[in-house]
Amino acid sequence: MKFTRLRCIAVAAFALAATASAVPAVTHAEPTAGSGIRVAAATDDWRCTVTLTMKNYTNAHNWYTLDYWFAQEDQPWAPTDAELISGYNRNPGYPNPLPAPWRLIAGAKEAVGRYTPPNDEAAAANLGSLRSAVPADFPAEQRYGYGGVYTNFNAAALTTPYTTKVTFDLRTVTPAPPVTSDGTYTIRYRVYLGPQTQALAFWKPRSITVRGCKTPTGSSLGSSDGSWGSSVG
Repeated sequence: MKFTRLRCIAVAAFALAATASAVPAVTHAEPTAGSGIRVAAATDDWRCTVTLTMKNYTNAHNWYTLDYWFAQEDQPWAPTDAELISGYNRNPGYPNPLPAPWRLIAGAKEAVGRYTPPNDEAAAANLGSLRSAVPADFPAEQRYGYGGVYTNFNAAALTTPYTTKVTFDLRTVTPAPPVTSDGTYTIRYRVYLGPQTQALAFWKPRSITVRGCKTPTGSSLGSSDGSWGSSVG
């Protein structure tokens, strides 16, 4: 009888432990396939250029905005390849003023890094940084912010997301931290600003290392391998 009772207790304890271990950790899941925003980076090695690409499955035109920063500019609220704290102004440790390039933007839950140069459509709209876009023939009344209700998919591009990209030379960024001794820069990049961000995920910063950053701007040394860097989705 005593053995049976102990065995029952052990089985119950094991079942509880198994149940607890089966409960997934609370994370911000990536958007499902065919929805949301995807970002990727590629380098033209030995030329110190990076190409950042945004693929948009939503109807948000010029709303999702990419920001980035150099690894030397990492801060406690922007750790390497990690999620930021959710909730408005949750970090009480902000210095005042924030060190460049960090800044607080109305509506943003945490500090925002540098803006990239804009893609063509964002530049035409006099907007900074790489931003989401939709096809030119996408009806204006269906665009988020132009009368349309936000949707987490682009009805005109369910299987082929609308792609925008920008390429720039890190040696032209001003001000920029000193280049590393091996002539590289590592940058963190993400899409953090935009509508319904929490529903899609708080985007984790990703990293890519760019080479050739000690050569003069416009150097023709090396060649492009067209390789993709770290990407989301």
